[in-house]
Amino acid sequence: QSLYAHELSHSWFGNLITCHNAEEMWINEGFARYSEALILEALYPDQFASSMRNLHLSVLKNAHHDDGGYYALNAVPQNVTYGTTSYDKGAIVVHTLRNYLGDSLFFTGIKSLLTQYAFQNISSDSLFSYISRVTGVPLMEFYEGWVNQPGFLHFSIDSIRIIPSTTNQYRVYIRQRLHQATNYSNNNRIDLTFFSSNRAEYTIPNFEFSGQYGTAEVTIPFQPIFGVVDYHEKMADAIIDYNLAIATTGTKNFSDAGLSITVNNITDSILLRTEHNLVAPDPLQNQNPDIYRISDSHYWRIEYAGSETFQGYLQLRYYAGLPTQLDYNLMQGYNADDLVLLYRRDASEEWRIIPFTRTGTLYSGNLRTNVIFPGEFTIGVGNSEIVINEEENEQMTIHPNPASGHIMVTISPSINKITKIELLDTN
Repeated sequence: QSLYAHELSHSWFGNLITCHNAEEMWINEGFARYSEALILEALYPDQFASSMRNLHLSVLKNAHHDDGGYYALNAVPQNVTYGTTSYDKGAIVVHTLRNYLGDSLFFTGIKSLLTQYAFQNISSDSLFSYISRVTGVPLMEFYEGWVNQPGFLHFSIDSIRIIPSTTNQYRVYIRQRLHQATNYSNNNRIDLTFFSSNRAEYTIPNFEFSGQYGTAEVTIPFQPIFGVVDYHEKMADAIIDYNLAIATTGTKNFSDAGLSITVNNITDSILLRTEHNLVAPDPLQNQNPDIYRISDSHYWRIEYAGSETFQGYLQLRYYAGLPTQLDYNLMQGYNADDLVLLYRRDASEEWRIIPFTRTGTLYSGNLRTNVIFPGEFTIGVGNSEIVINEEENEQMTIHPNPASGHIMVTISPSINKITKIELLDTN
């Protein structure tokens, strides 16, 4: 069925209009590949979102391996003209364009394009220039960010801060990063979704900003405990994320994101969000003699809303055996015993080493931490001997240890004695 959809769609993309150069084959094959998804959306609408999600995931994991590198959609080498970049990355960028414009303008613009350029060839920049004119939406910055450069864009929320002397008014700090791309995109349109402690959800659509940083002043009808960019997955960005409702104990594997979570104790259901961000984390704000090097390629983020009692452990996967793997550069000149696990709540904090245990070799393995802490995690190399084993028993856990800025103390409701907690500095 998908084959029929794809090949029939070439009646429009490839036959009625065609790409100006072989290097721009995404105009033929990317639109045809996306037409498969449109047929799926029409016939089996409940499968459309998961289909696009799986395609996005596949592109992030495989396109550069399949085609031998990261390429701009309008400059794919002729030896991989009919490769994963032209077909699959082309399709997810068409999906991104659809959500950027909205359905009405997108489909109107594409139909007009097919009429205007019938039985002609067209270049990528001419395509976007024409759709800009007929829709009234400037798209050349979209073209520069998503088509005219290799790699992928990445968007995140650095932090959320209440505006003093206001009620429900917040300042949201937004960041754009690059995954194998060369230039920051302008005129970005992103959805911002916020969550309360009881899992209430509120979305602000189409926030616009340009460049590396943006600031949104927004009204949110509750106190947000975290925020997410593109929660409903409208963009082909450089992130592998999962949103999962959890109400039972057990292990939840997010293998494509390189992590797993084991829940040992939960009293009510939670909304759990996990992210594998395929961009370099922020560097250290200040030199730390115990942290020698920090990952230059990826970091994770964990957030959850719901149950007040949510205990277990988190395992993060590292791969350093091949030059194409994410942690290869990090490990050059070091061995597995030099690995450290780093944590911070958000961009307002400094990275710090937290307690962990490691299994595996220099080339691959897992880092495990015994408390599922909301915030950001990444891998570094440093002085792992400074890590202090955290004190744990059935009634209380204290984490992280050592700590800087804040700690989390989890006390069992069954605790039956007065307890004193002492905080000591390194002296």
